Amino acid sequence: MTRSDTAVQAGAVQAAAVSYLPLPGPPEQYRDYEAPGGATARFFAVTSLDGRTGTAVLVAPDSPAPAAPLVISIHGSGGSITSPPVGLLSAGLPAAGIPVLALDTRQAGDAVNTDSFYATVRDIEAAYWVARSLGFDRIVAHGHSLGTSQVTCFAATHNHPEIVGVLLTGMFADLPWKSRHLLINDERAYARLGAEATALASGASSPPCCPSRCAGCTGTRCR
Repeated sequence: MTRSDTAVQAGAVQAAAVSYLPLPGPPEQYRDYEAPGGATARFFAVTSLDGRTGTAVLVAPDSPAPAAPLVISIHGSGGSITSPPVGLLSAGLPAAGIPVLALDTRQAGDAVNTDSFYATVRDIEAAYWVARSLGFDRIVAHGHSLGTSQVTCFAATHNHPEIVGVLLTGMFADLPWKSRHLLINDERAYARLGAEATALASGASSPPCCPSRCAGCTGTRCR
């Protein structure tokens, strides 16, 4: 009997998964959230493949337009499911019969600049699978500001025929320069994030110490 035969006989073991938990109402930070007229808002706790959990809201029109796609909306640096234009789309599109699934990525709010580009794309991947589980088979991916590059990366590297469009707002021309000198503006943090992104892109399980080898280096990141 081979090892694979033994595994099948013993039962499947889940190695990793995207999961989501329906919430009874808005979490504390969104306690004042109100769905637009003619629509219903449902909140979820969404866990990405690597175990990170964030808040998502599905704003679904009471009378969906025929063949209308779902718009997955991803905010920019330090944004959220209520920051513009994500909050505006969540209020306006359902009025036209188009549902919106907005997600707080791991760079939402005060967590901005704390995770690498590739790690944040995992959150978009999780939103996609939540949408598919909820029954949506035509999806438009929307990204704003920094979210434009993350959404573009996801759409380009995941061959999902259900992605029927990509919508980008507030794009910027020079991502490396803006990230380094405006968004992060901290050379030690920039070096750490760069090392983590390089490790993730190469498939390494743990990133190397930041290239600066500064006194605060603890092996995988700076203190």
